[in-house]
Amino acid sequence: MLSMKRSEALVAELDSPRFRRINGTVRSLLEQLALATLGFGIAFLLAWLVTGLWLDVPYEGSGLAVHGLAIAVLGGVMLHVTNGHAIHRAVIEQRALVREATAELASEAARHRFRAELDEGLRMCDTEPSLVELVGRAFDRLDPTGSSELLLADSSNAHLRVAVQSSVGGPSCGVTTPWDCPAVRRGHTRQFPTSTSLDACPHLRGRPVGELSATCIPLTVLGSPVGVVHRADRDHSVVPELLLDELETLADVVGSRLSVLRAMATNERQANTDPLTGVRNRRSVGDELNALGRAGGRYAIAFADLDHFKDLNDTFGHETGDRALRLFTRVVQEAVRERDVVGRWGGEEFVLLFPDADRTVAAAACERIRDALRVELQGATVPLFTASFGVADHEHAPSVDELLEVADQAMFHAKAAGRDCVVVADGSPAPVPPSADQAAAHGLPAAPVADG
Repeated sequence: MLSMKRSEALVAELDSPRFRRINGTVRSLLEQLALATLGFGIAFLLAWLVTGLWLDVPYEGSGLAVHGLAIAVLGGVMLHVTNGHAIHRAVIEQRALVREATAELASEAARHRFRAELDEGLRMCDTEPSLVELVGRAFDRLDPTGSSELLLADSSNAHLRVAVQSSVGGPSCGVTTPWDCPAVRRGHTRQFPTSTSLDACPHLRGRPVGELSATCIPLTVLGSPVGVVHRADRDHSVVPELLLDELETLADVVGSRLSVLRAMATNERQANTDPLTGVRNRRSVGDELNALGRAGGRYAIAFADLDHFKDLNDTFGHETGDRALRLFTRVVQEAVRERDVVGRWGGEEFVLLFPDADRTVAAAACERIRDALRVELQGATVPLFTASFGVADHEHAPSVDELLEVADQAMFHAKAAGRDCVVVADGSPAPVPPSADQAAAHGLPAAPVADG
């Protein structure tokens, strides 16, 4: 890193030849002794010339004291000239470099603490939103007055979005796809001192804030771009080397952690999703249902089974059967609320979970599904088919397993009743689907209207 190179240069400077004159080597001591002897010799000659020849001071009585004083004064001056001044200057320079090296090493230690703190924080981020929130706080720590932001690519790596900005805000980057960013295309940091330069990023020009400078640091994992750290500043501003180093470190570790989180999310999604229909699989629905049971609130479930599905498969082939399952899944998802859970229980059987709802809401949703399926099949490329539904809610059984059994039995009663109907576990008829106004008032999809 840049900071480590600077620290090494300072250490080398402390060992440079200009400081070896004050170290403890024999050669240095002999040189200093020779200079001191020469200085005292010159001082003695000067004292003799001044006191003996010029002032004619006698070498007896008080005259000896005058000669001694002259030699001491001139000796001190010559010692300072030959040794003391050079040593003093070298010591001052060395102290300055020691202070600089100490400050640099302290800064390096602070960077290591920041890196360690960031690594530990990222390891505790188990979702992408938590990682993004941590990056925002890191921006504020590294550059409290700067305008930094993180742009992340979606799972397809086709689009970029601003995930988080530093607290001060600032002009946002206009890049919308990863490969539109020059830093991503080059695979390394790009700095643009001014947006008016001929080689400036095209996305810097024409911003409402006027001319500006920018620094762009790509986030890549195994050569694949996942985002960009973008920092904007005043025109012709220069990013300090230390800040640039820290932002590059941030981009590096965040990119690595993001790739891990997305891989984990993909694996979890694949583990919880039915590969044919794209809805929850049996294990995932079971986990959701157990969570609803532990919460202790009200909820309802419905079993749905496609009627005569084996005959459809045998007559038209499994590919047609798969298309029928996917069509039914799409119809169900469009007919239920956003917070409802749709899962494939197995084969042609599905389970629908309705949090914070009772049997009436669930049965009405099943009727909407029946009506929507009839409308959808009018122009579909699959043969006509219907579905039977069994509904139960939290009041029908004290445990999740027992409630599943109750709903399953209600669905078999629907089969026995002629299929293509909804049966509630207590035997009551399915309620009439709500009108469009009633559905809108409760946040529910309205029942479709068949043509003709």
